[in-house]
Amino acid sequence: MANSTNNLYPAAVIAHLFNITERHVNRLAKDGVIQKAARGKYELVTCVKSYVRYLQESSAGGNILNTDFGTENIRVKKLTADKLQLEVDLLKGNLIPRSIVDEQINNIILSARAKLLILPTRLAKVAINAKSLKEIENAAQTIIYESLSELSNAEPYQINEIMGTTGKIKSVAMGRTTPIS
Repeated sequence: MANSTNNLYPAAVIAHLFNITERHVNRLAKDGVIQKAARGKYELVTCVKSYVRYLQESSAGGNILNTDFGTENIRVKKLTADKLQLEVDLLKGNLIPRSIVDEQINNIILSARAKLLILPTRLAKVAINAKSLKEIENAAQTIIYESLSELSNAEPYQINEIMGTTGKIKSVAMGRTTPIS
């Protein structure tokens, strides 16, 4: 079976040694993983080295052998430092948790929605008593500007007002404080 003069072996021997099929040996040769020395013959030592290298690379996702652990260590330390800095900034009040921002934006949107939905009612009251179209138009403009002014004058909320001393989010009222006319 073995060619003792130049250590060439048929695909069947290589397949048996690697515990794979002859077809797989031929596919490995076609893919360039192992090299054929002659028609249907393979040099044993070269094939074993090539196949072991192939298995090492494929088992590690193809990159563990090329990983620079010094660079990875620096990357991990930088990420850890960034995380700690974010935590410090949060404790100092320089950052606001996203959940609080989301809640406040939602409150602002709900307030704007309420102001828009009440417009027809307010305008209808004015239109009933109005003597001219121009009077209705001026009243509509005034009501819209009042609503926009109320929305734009909303005070920005501070982290301590929202979080309180307990560290839990307090309910913060938003929207109209005066009765609708």
